[in-house]
Amino acid sequence: MSLLSPKVQSPLVLDAKAFHQKNISVRRIKKRYKKSGIDTSYIFDGLKSLSVYECEESGYQFYYPKSVTGDSKFYEKLQHFDWYYMPWKWEHEVAKKFLKNEMSLLEVGCAHGAFIKATSDAFELKNVVGLELNQTTPNINKKWQIVNESVQDFQINNAGSFDVVCSFQVLEHIYDVQSFLSAKISCLKNGGKLIISVPNNESFIKNIDSVLNMPPHHIGLWTPKSLRYLEKIFPIKFIDFYFEPLQQYHVSSYVSAKHYAHRGHYLSRFLRKIDHIIGRYQKFESQVEAERDSITGHTLLAVFEKRAPQS
Repeated sequence: MSLLSPKVQSPLVLDAKAFHQKNISVRRIKKRYKKSGIDTSYIFDGLKSLSVYECEESGYQFYYPKSVTGDSKFYEKLQHFDWYYMPWKWEHEVAKKFLKNEMSLLEVGCAHGAFIKATSDAFELKNVVGLELNQTTPNINKKWQIVNESVQDFQINNAGSFDVVCSFQVLEHIYDVQSFLSAKISCLKNGGKLIISVPNNESFIKNIDSVLNMPPHHIGLWTPKSLRYLEKIFPIKFIDFYFEPLQQYHVSSYVSAKHYAHRGHYLSRFLRKIDHIIGRYQKFESQVEAERDSITGHTLLAVFEKRAPQS
């Protein structure tokens, strides 16, 4: 049974406490990263387990302690994998619909700038900025610029400057989400759009045992409920949710979540091997492939509008 902890406060609703949900073994996380050639032992610094807490007000779930958030060294290792930064994704196409000529755009956590580059080519935008803390990606040209600065620092001199502020697969990596979101909203003009995409933890991903959905990679677990709650604590109005259809590269993970996850780690591995041998696994994949467009996929995108201050 979950217990209300008086010691852990929600990083989203700062005056709210959080319920302890479960513990996660650190040893297993380190072992699985080590197989990919990434040493994470220095991040966990002697910890044997992590905790998952849930904000009592918003339903937002987060890992604890804060110190297990990945650093630049960790992300530089991940960037060596071809699959880590996809140049154009489903959520980019959705966000593009909210842009028009003469608008200004800020992307927070822009990586190598694929989205701001593509939208700068597609529209005549007035001001296009990408923020990226990775020091290897600064760049400036006539149409856009990438700046190595946190959004908290950037908003000091850029409050109310942008028509659209977006981030794609970034919020789940942030522990101090309150200050992060507050700074993003500060950069918006009144009536401007805030666009956020995150892994949808009400989709199949909640049932797969993926270290990528744990620290040091992910520190927060977002759902439609916790995202919708943002309009209660920030000067924004919820506009709409967009749910990604299942992508081809997630079919195998979806099959694993649907047919094996509930059986436990070792038994599910054994059963998958048997089903591969007898051809049952391939049939599962074929069925999912045929229905992909009707299956809720990995990502959830939320759109908000900044409200003008009430007089």
